[in-house]
Amino acid sequence: MSYLNKQQREQQILEVAKKIALNEGLNTLTVRKIAIAAEISVGQVHHHFNSISELKAQAFLDLAYQNIAEIHQIEDSDVIANLMQVFGLEDNNIPYIRLWNSAESMSLNDPIMKAAYKKALFHWHSVVCEWLQRSQHSLKKTDIEGMAWRLTAVCYGFENLYNLGFHDLDFYNLQIKTAIQEIIGH
Repeated sequence: MSYLNKQQREQQILEVAKKIALNEGLNTLTVRKIAIAAEISVGQVHHHFNSISELKAQAFLDLAYQNIAEIHQIEDSDVIANLMQVFGLEDNNIPYIRLWNSAESMSLNDPIMKAAYKKALFHWHSVVCEWLQRSQHSLKKTDIEGMAWRLTAVCYGFENLYNLGFHDLDFYNLQIKTAIQEIIGH
């Protein structure tokens, strides 16, 4: 174990937790697993974070914000195609979808994760609103906030059906595209 100052060690622990959470799921994060992966003592993890819940919540928030930041990189040319990038289910986004699902599940029993999940969801909504605002010239409806919530709710519903194995990715994405067209009045 090399010497790192408090902030560097905390960041190291958080980075290891994020890697594990994204690859294996939030529910697999344990103090021992993080300590082994970071090559530090269990006590170091406890020293830098008040609880494993706090660490899981912070790892989720960091990864969720990273995932949300990708919305800002979307071009404004074809509003339907762009919204499909935001709300469609793509293979390269599956780890993040699993992460969000895991956080949602954990938020039902963990008040710290619930607060983090709500914070991330409201941030997601605000970023979708910003994106819709930038694309407003292509939209027939003007209720940006309402559209963002409806799009989010519809996608959550279809994603849950997909997770339960009701349909494949193609069916899911077709339904999302249809819902997007109806919600934005395209």
